Amino acid sequence: MIIGITGSFGTGKTTVARILRRKGAKVIDADKIAHRFISPTRRKELAKIVFKKRKYLELLCKILHPLIIQQIKKEIKRFNPNKNIIVIDAPLLIETGLHKVVDMLVVVKAKRKTQLQRISGRMGLSRKEILRRIDFQMSLKKKIKLADFVIDNNGPITETKKQVDCLWQEILKNNQRG
Repeated sequence: MIIGITGSFGTGKTTVARILRRKGAKVIDADKIAHRFISPTRRKELAKIVFKKRKYLELLCKILHPLIIQQIKKEIKRFNPNKNIIVIDAPLLIETGLHKVVDMLVVVKAKRKTQLQRISGRMGLSRKEILRRIDFQMSLKKKIKLADFVIDNNGPITETKKQVDCLWQEILKNNQRG
């Protein structure tokens, strides 16, 4: 079974994926795959450019997304979805069309204020830079409309873990049916 996890910048997708990994899921992290194609120093410079104009970001995505999708599909085959529960952690899962290969789409949501607190604490970006990156992504409302399961990640980690426990039970139930 393949589970797609998406959300917006700073909603906690990777936290949810990490909890699922501890439960036994095989996790494919789209951001880590993307980072293989661009060096850390180039990545920072590139971000400054592409988040100024949407057309620059679109151009970068046209170049990188086919490579990232190809690698994700290779990893899916390597993990074997017939034997394992595979989680694809991808911020642009829907935008790239990868949601079409998943059996269940999970959206992790958080309030804008929560997103800002999380991101500024770990990435050193200004409020304006964070908001610009969030605005360049598909809105959470649109993603939630497509979701099979939504995790509200505004509260403490214990609440998130409870929701992921419910999600895991749902995954196991659906996996037995399949």
